[in-house]
Amino acid sequence: LGSRGSNQSMLARELRARGRSTRQSSVSEWMSGEHYCPGWFPVTLDEIYDLTEEEWYELGMAFAYGQRLSREDIEDLRGFREFYRQQLAEERAHEESRR
Repeated sequence: LGSRGSNQSMLARELRARGRSTRQSSVSEWMSGEHYCPGWFPVTLDEIYDLTEEEWYELGMAFAYGQRLSREDIEDLRGFREFYRQQLAEERAHEESRR
């Protein structure tokens, strides 16, 4: 939020303006991982801040795996995903070459 000139209170106000009953403490609890954030939150956050692809990816990882992942864990997950994607592509190419 800070890199966008915003903070938790400003985000909560913007969410309320969009019809979401949200307090600053709720935003704080979601960001710290004390409570799970609601399903509408990632899409609404993207609508508000027009997230970059990297920000959207990190938000998705936090939403899927919990907000307490360290940057190293996120990089490990990203590396695994890239490795696995490559493995699947190689297997698919091998299967197609056998046809």
